[in-house]
Amino acid sequence: MPTIRPSDYLDRLAALSAKHSVATEKILVVPSIQSWCEEHGFEETNPWRSGRILQNKETDAFLILLTEEITEDMQASVRDSIELRGLVGQVKMIEEPLAFLDHLMLH
Repeated sequence: MPTIRPSDYLDRLAALSAKHSVATEKILVVPSIQSWCEEHGFEETNPWRSGRILQNKETDAFLILLTEEITEDMQASVRDSIELRGLVGQVKMIEEPLAFLDHLMLH
């Protein structure tokens, strides 16, 4: 599984958001989600998080955070977590990098 760079797919992710009627304020690609959250006053204890969503309570729209590089290890961690929940079929569906990124965006 190659490293995924979400910034290469921002148009795709915005279209996916619109297709599924997700009210999105912005899709932001950052070096570290944990660091970004700490700098902006949000608690985040997972240094390996590859994506996070925050909702604007005034507009109900979402800010979607994605880390600038989603490594093979990060992808494997997500797939392992899904598999531990007994969702083996879903794991197979996100083995391809773009399918993984789409899943992450909509999750």
